[in-house]
Amino acid sequence: MSYIFQNLEGCRWNPGTVLKIPSDVPFAFHFMMVDLFNFHVGIETVIHNMPRIGISVAFLHKVIGKKPVTVCWDPPTPEQGIAAVMRMRSLIGSRYDLVEGNCEHPIMWAVTGDWRSEQIQIAKAGAVLVGAFALASAI
Repeated sequence: MSYIFQNLEGCRWNPGTVLKIPSDVPFAFHFMMVDLFNFHVGIETVIHNMPRIGISVAFLHKVIGKKPVTVCWDPPTPEQGIAAVMRMRSLIGSRYDLVEGNCEHPIMWAVTGDWRSEQIQIAKAGAVLVGAFALASAI
């Protein structure tokens, strides 16, 4: 077996796979995308978006720690996975914004072409309901 395939056997996920872990913020999740395998380093990396850092590449094991990991999207073909990774890589260096560019926005864009965050949409809907309830209670 060649050296390259021995290293690839240690990879848990294909490039482009979207992973989700519990965030440090209650009821929220952190999203990341598995990057192309770097044979020079020999360690799996992910592309993700973090406050004060922005979109960057990080070692997978450092990001997930001991948190449970959920696969949100597994590319149907290697080509689709690589295309998603290349879209994410085009955003490296972009700034983090909780409402308009959190960890979920670039992931969704790289996979679907839509710049959105379901977590933010749910939070906004919740805020509207709370506001409507408060208004109704005041009347």
